[in-house]
Amino acid sequence: MKRMVLVCAVCIATVVAVGAQEDYRITQSITLPQTSYVGDRVELRVSIRPADAVSITEPSSLPEAPWAEFHDLSIFPQGNEYELRVALTPYQPGTLTLPAIDLGGIEVRELNLHVSSVLEGADTEPAPPHRQAVLPYTRITFAAAAALLLLVPFGALAGARWGRKQLERILVGYRSGKPYRRVLKALRALEGRIEELEPRSFYIELMQELRAYFSEKLHRDLMSATSSELGSHLRRLILDLDDREQLIQLFHSADLVKFASRSSRLGERRAHLELVRRVLERIEHDTQRAAEKESTEEPRRVGA
Repeated sequence: MKRMVLVCAVCIATVVAVGAQEDYRITQSITLPQTSYVGDRVELRVSIRPADAVSITEPSSLPEAPWAEFHDLSIFPQGNEYELRVALTPYQPGTLTLPAIDLGGIEVRELNLHVSSVLEGADTEPAPPHRQAVLPYTRITFAAAAALLLLVPFGALAGARWGRKQLERILVGYRSGKPYRRVLKALRALEGRIEELEPRSFYIELMQELRAYFSEKLHRDLMSATSSELGSHLRRLILDLDDREQLIQLFHSADLVKFASRSSRLGERRAHLELVRRVLERIEHDTQRAAEKESTEEPRRVGA
């Protein structure tokens, strides 16, 4: 009789254990990066397929282990499966077993992570001492350094007058090109977000960048100017009539999108970005040519 009771108890325990294991199944486990070392940030991605009646929720707290620091734990539904992502930094080499993770309806156990050591396969014995190395060409190096110290003051004095003018020209060119570099960077960022931005938000950012550029180029605050007022100011900066009319039309189209809720296709917005780039490039080219012409005519006026 006692033997029968014992057999029944073992059978019941086996059935319960099997049922607990059948609550979920791990279909895939990936470690990023594949090879990690002590102190590296590692992400373990585990695909879990739970039973039909089991629901999965993210735990309220991160696991804890004396050999690692856990940074994040998240669950991503993927059809009839879930992807568990665990980010941690291990501080111990070897094959490590993560603590049990309670996901509401199931408890995930036996998740392993292999951490390599930088000392694996390396010679850990200290290297023998070497004699002091002698740097090659030591005398030549010292002689060249002494000559350089003597020639630098004379060279600096001789090139001061010529270098001052060149430096001023470089600084002027750098400052004059700063608005153009800034607006190009803004246009690249805007193009990168063009698909996620609504047309109204796109045109608000585009017009703000153009107004800031023209304000710096014309040394006049045009941030609150109307589209018609901008057209009168742009005559001083945009020499090509066709470019000027296309840009003014862009400002009017942007106003319709911002204030009249007119729709705008993605292709139209991309075309407007290309138009702005082309017009700004021509403005910078014309400005540079005018500056070069003025710099070549200035010595003639001085000589006259």
